[in-house]
Amino acid sequence: MSKDKRGIPYKFLIDIFEKSAGQSDVILKEVKDSYPEVYIGRPDRFYNTIKRIVSPTVPSILNGKIAVKGEALKAYKKRTWVPKIRNTKQMTGSVPDEFSCSVPGFVLGTQLKTDLENKAVSSNEEGIFDHDHHLNVPSFIDPHYAPRNIKRREMRKMRRNHSLRSEVKQLKQKVSDYEKVICQLQQEIKTVKNCKDKSLKHLQKQCELSSLDFMKLEAEFEKYVRETHDDINTTLPSHTSSESPATFQTKDGKRYSPIIRTLYYSLLTSQVPPNKIANIIKDVPSAFFPGVDITTLKLPAESCAGYMRREELKTVSLAHQATVLCDAKALYLNSDGTTKNQHKLNATAFNGVVISVSEIPDGKADTVIDDIDQQFKKLRRIANQLGISNSSTLNWSMIRSSTSDSASTQKRINDLLEQRKEEDCKELPNANQESLEIVRIFCAMHLGVNLRKAFVAGQVSEYQESIDTFVYEFCKLFGSHGTPEYAVGCIQFQDFLKYKISECDNNELYYQACLDITLSRQVGSRYFVTSHNATKIIFLVAAASEFLTFTNKCDDGNRLEKDVFSKLSDTNLLTLLKADALMFHHVYSDLVLLAKSKELKKSAYDMMKHYLELKIFLNKVEESPEIIINRCCEVFSSESRLYMDDSKFNHRIHSHMKLIQDHLFQSLPEDKTALFSIITSGASYMQAKLCSYACDFLPNGIYWEPDAETTAVLKALEPSNDLCESILGLNDYLCTALPNMLQLTRSNLTEIKKNHTMKWFHELPKERQKAIIDLAVKNRGEVRADYKEHQNQVTKKRQNNLVAQKKKADMLKQKAATEKAKLSKLHLVTSIPEFESSLNIIKEEGLPLKKEEKKILDFLKEQVQIRKKLLQQKTSITFTRNGKKRPLVVLIDEVRELIVQLPGEYNPHSLVGKHIRHKFIVDGDQEEWFNGVVLNFDGDTHSILYEDSSEIFNFNLMEDLSIGDLKVLN
Repeated sequence: MSKDKRGIPYKFLIDIFEKSAGQSDVILKEVKDSYPEVYIGRPDRFYNTIKRIVSPTVPSILNGKIAVKGEALKAYKKRTWVPKIRNTKQMTGSVPDEFSCSVPGFVLGTQLKTDLENKAVSSNEEGIFDHDHHLNVPSFIDPHYAPRNIKRREMRKMRRNHSLRSEVKQLKQKVSDYEKVICQLQQEIKTVKNCKDKSLKHLQKQCELSSLDFMKLEAEFEKYVRETHDDINTTLPSHTSSESPATFQTKDGKRYSPIIRTLYYSLLTSQVPPNKIANIIKDVPSAFFPGVDITTLKLPAESCAGYMRREELKTVSLAHQATVLCDAKALYLNSDGTTKNQHKLNATAFNGVVISVSEIPDGKADTVIDDIDQQFKKLRRIANQLGISNSSTLNWSMIRSSTSDSASTQKRINDLLEQRKEEDCKELPNANQESLEIVRIFCAMHLGVNLRKAFVAGQVSEYQESIDTFVYEFCKLFGSHGTPEYAVGCIQFQDFLKYKISECDNNELYYQACLDITLSRQVGSRYFVTSHNATKIIFLVAAASEFLTFTNKCDDGNRLEKDVFSKLSDTNLLTLLKADALMFHHVYSDLVLLAKSKELKKSAYDMMKHYLELKIFLNKVEESPEIIINRCCEVFSSESRLYMDDSKFNHRIHSHMKLIQDHLFQSLPEDKTALFSIITSGASYMQAKLCSYACDFLPNGIYWEPDAETTAVLKALEPSNDLCESILGLNDYLCTALPNMLQLTRSNLTEIKKNHTMKWFHELPKERQKAIIDLAVKNRGEVRADYKEHQNQVTKKRQNNLVAQKKKADMLKQKAATEKAKLSKLHLVTSIPEFESSLNIIKEEGLPLKKEEKKILDFLKEQVQIRKKLLQQKTSITFTRNGKKRPLVVLIDEVRELIVQLPGEYNPHSLVGKHIRHKFIVDGDQEEWFNGVVLNFDGDTHSILYEDSSEIFNFNLMEDLSIGDLKVLN
């Protein structure tokens, strides 16, 4: 066997280990005698290396198996161990020269010359230059004595290799360039194809819309011709019968006539684009009156129509609002905000009249009040210009109530309203000096959503957010609106249900019902969508579990599929899901119907009675939770129509909902202790939330017999803030349909459509219409300037808010870093014995009982803060609940469990008993992973037993774990 001067073969090491029976002295002596030129380093480390090399060839003490056998063993023995030399000065033994024979420094031996020439010729034939000989020759030969033919051959080979490398490099560059060109062409082809397809669909849609608009405008134009063009109608027969064609007069001097502007206003509010109005108007008379010369018909250009829609319609809308609101005895404010395309919008309405949908820098109550104040000023200004006598009554002193979707914003708005009222009473002469008292109300739907949040918050800490997460994941996996977003393999849930319907005759009705159920779209917790879906999911649990098992996604699926499958069998989670579904059946669904039903027409005054009934019901549930499983229980007994056999009012009697509700009550567990505990805790939290709402917004709490004046106000108000919701919904539609439109234009179209402004405008006398049109033309520049100034102010405030938020974030970051640095100096308890010892030390100090409890509590808080803020360990430990201190014994047990859950990178004791994969460097630079188990930790090192090995090794695993050379398997 030839010796490798760089290392030692595995076969030699294995054989010498077997012959010496593992004696280290004998092995080291044999290695040094056989391979004196190999550097083996420290004897103990080299001996451990030999044991690791031999371990795969002997039976393992863990399973008694030999890792390498047969052909694998032969290949394994052919490998060579090469030392990794870090410091050459530590090497022992001599390093051989490149040539063992002595050669004169100025002449090359004849035999060596011949060998060198033969090697050069062979390398020349292969097209590869032997660089080793070229580099070694100058070390022992004088280049002046080398044969000339060798030099010439070397030069030719160098030039040839250089040219070949250049050609290869050029070819690679060309290939790379061609690949880039091909990719660009493919992308351009794809882009052009997509654009063509989109253009075709857009043109088809525009063609359909134009046809509908044409038919609609024909009818409108015919109506205008009959009603407002009497003079044209009387003269048209004579003109059409004569030889000269008839014409229309569209201008009064340099301005377009009021008739043309009125027509343009009507078409623009019908969302007809400004660039199409002129052609549509010309097509109508040419179709009905062929004798009319439309070539001479002068109509406003596209830019002029844009001015009308953006600036003149604003004045028309303000005139309508001022005319209607000036006669009101009191103002009822509705406001709501939203975010669209990263811009905050605020919708404002008084007495059901839409005032504006304007952009604001943020959603704070002060900003909303400032925006409403600007709308008041605009209304007073337009009322003065129109000559309305009581224009100054449009002020804050007329506000009688306000409704918003945000509880905190609503409280702040009510406080600001009182301040604004006092200011207007002092400044405005015709302001109501008595200043009507504000009736505090709140949105019923917003209250209902917060009641559900309170119900979920009253559950066990680890399940507070899991129900909403589970419903969201289930809907994400099994579809939204009946169409799955994620296909599980090659089969979908609907396909599986159809298959089960055809295969299983006994359960055909169940799978057919599952196929008919569609999960509502998840939009957070708004309007109880999550609770509604939870009721349906309880019905779908069995089918969903069968589907995931049938497709084998419970074991081989992605993280979402495995997570959903595990939660489908979680008894605690399903119990909480059923509790939420029961509350939806008894409370949430009826609350939605009472607040939003157009047939019931409930007012805010009517809802006060229902709030009292809800409080009574929650009190009963808290005392005896058995009432929740009574399917026929009537919560809102004053509204008996909710419990009739009429699908228009009773949500329970729909065919699929009835089946779902039957399954819900049939699937309740026999032992209802856990369910009743959840219901009782949630009902207590709901009752507290309902009472806190009443204390903040209602004069006498939850009442249903207020004074006559307050009753009149409550009867005039709707229970929910749906008016602003519909306003913002229309504005969102315009944002999507016409994305390039300014917010001022969208606000104009929304106001005119919701307020029926054009209907009011057409009913005005001709003189009044002309006055409003003249005012709209006159104020066009003022409206444009106000909008630009408003946009500049919003932009500036948004920038200031951005800077303030950045400063606040930096301050919080700096504070967190300071706290982290402070916590890093504290001691981290990593084991239960150490924790118990620390507690005993505090108890042995002999402090008074209160001081001892305080010191223990500080110690527990310190350990929790270190883990939460420094180690980023997740924990739900709280030291107070509902404003009261929790028992110290409970806190000690929770912190003890938290110490056990400390991640391994911070707790070396947690690695004991774990199966690991440990990385080693073998053969000089090759990485290999070895599986093993951690047996013990002595305070400094871990004891590890590797697979296929009978020896126990000691290493400090914490450093390897931190750099990624160690993986914990379980």
